[in-house]
Amino acid sequence: MIFFTLFNLVAFLTSILAHFSDDYNLRAHNTIPNNTVSILQNNPNYTYHGPATLSWTWNTSDFSSLPEEEKWLKQPITWLIYDERGNGTLLHNMTCYYQVSKSAKAGDVYQVEQLLQAPYLKPAGGTDEFDMVQYGNVVCPYGVCVAPNCSNLTIPTYDVVDLISSFTSTTRSSSTHDYYNNVESSG
Repeated sequence: MIFFTLFNLVAFLTSILAHFSDDYNLRAHNTIPNNTVSILQNNPNYTYHGPATLSWTWNTSDFSSLPEEEKWLKQPITWLIYDERGNGTLLHNMTCYYQVSKSAKAGDVYQVEQLLQAPYLKPAGGTDEFDMVQYGNVVCPYGVCVAPNCSNLTIPTYDVVDLISSFTSTTRSSSTHDYYNNVESSG
């Protein structure tokens, strides 16, 4: 009986360690610029003031909770953009998503940097444009201007299709070009 209980305890601890092991996890790192704040929507205690690099980890078992037709596992974020003069004036309240694709593999790491000008996101570290649009990125499809005067301000909304269209065809390999065309035609 004691052997069986000890065996169960070891199996349980092994499963916990496996859950946090890089062999089962995907990571995304995002750098946010100065005068911005990123807030995890399901836990406001995770609030980051730019410039900062944020890291998110998903376990590959998390993909099992997605409907079959859903490609991306998403983490909703509120991204607040303040006046670059540092006067504390809030300009935009954005709804963004850190996301990794079902096509991503355990152990993968995707690094991106959010920008305040188009294309609003660029690959960083060892991540290239193809990896960014196919496997791991940040998108901000919704946003509102909350500044005192919004007439000359562009709300920096973008999604994966916007990112794809911002890349020049001269930098694409043929397989990357085919992927982009498939995404553009299905979006």
